[in-house]
Amino acid sequence: MNFELTEDQALIKETAKRFVKKELPMEWVRQCDDEERYPMEPYKKLAELGFLGLPFKKKYGGSDGNILDTVILLEEISKGMTALGAAYMQSVAFGGLSLDDYGSEEQKETYLPKIISGNTLFCLALTEANAGSDVASLKTSAVKDGNYFVINGSKVFITGVQVAEYMLCGVRTNKNVANHKGITMMIVPTKSEGIEIRKLRKLGMKPVGTNEVFFENVRVPVENVVGGVDQGWYNLMKTLNNERCIAAAVCVGSAQACIDGVLQYVKEREQFGRPIGTFQANQHAIVDMQMEVDNARLLAYRAAWLSANHKPCVKETSMAKLYASEAFRNVANMGVQLLGGYGFMMEYDMQRYYRDCKFFEIAGGASQIQRNIIAKELGL
Repeated sequence: MNFELTEDQALIKETAKRFVKKELPMEWVRQCDDEERYPMEPYKKLAELGFLGLPFKKKYGGSDGNILDTVILLEEISKGMTALGAAYMQSVAFGGLSLDDYGSEEQKETYLPKIISGNTLFCLALTEANAGSDVASLKTSAVKDGNYFVINGSKVFITGVQVAEYMLCGVRTNKNVANHKGITMMIVPTKSEGIEIRKLRKLGMKPVGTNEVFFENVRVPVENVVGGVDQGWYNLMKTLNNERCIAAAVCVGSAQACIDGVLQYVKEREQFGRPIGTFQANQHAIVDMQMEVDNARLLAYRAAWLSANHKPCVKETSMAKLYASEAFRNVANMGVQLLGGYGFMMEYDMQRYYRDCKFFEIAGGASQIQRNIIAKELGL
């Protein structure tokens, strides 16, 4: 078994490191968090470097890479800014990879070059007030009217819709079948007449923004159906598999950034006449943190490799997302503890990691749902 990165992957990793150093100064990252500002500037620069096209075919303007290459990239990017990793996921994974997996050739030719160039942003509009973990119970309806579908209903906790040009939206097109059989995925322009977006206040991941979305007689042409009418549930599983791989990478990178910050602190901070990193209790805590992140990285890479090679990986992607999100939580929690009072202060970065980590235990399928999926895959 070869754990060595390919030459191209090593170049991706090194280029991403340089990008973080140059384009994501920590003072700017803190400012984005304070002002709840979307990281549009570095996102556009990722496009200039060709990174938004990493997992797509060259004929659409991509790099002929795969989901493993993308995981390697996002681990490094997220060390600099967790929210930028999430922004990449919203448009490239929810929009681009979903279209690449089950969109029509016309849809791919229309939207993928725009996503790859950074000129068009997507988001996923799925969750509803009464359809979160039980997403198959979504109620937002789309009724066919000639060459259009008319959408009515609402969505909640929709990340990034305030800056996106399009939503990949899950709607109910058939009420006369089992819940999971009557769902359709559609491309919905966010500026369509009848759409209202309301910002929500939240604990963490503030730069990417989270919103409610209301639909009142929103007309969407039939050619915006992605993957077939009433086939949304089966196609959505592909979207969620991609999301779990990428979320795991974002968590691994962010958790490693926590550890890197802790290591610097404990080497400089002195108590009782010596650096606190020389105390065995603190050393053991940091060792446990690093082992947990290394485990999460291996799970993330395995899941991404399986996905890139078109092998069954539902269990593995759920494991990667579950373990990495909880590793991020554990590392951020201990990071605050090791920094003591400084970890609790807003001018230190550890509190941001502590606030941001909870997002990943909930979004993209809560930890309890991931455990349900894994148990089912184990035959339980």
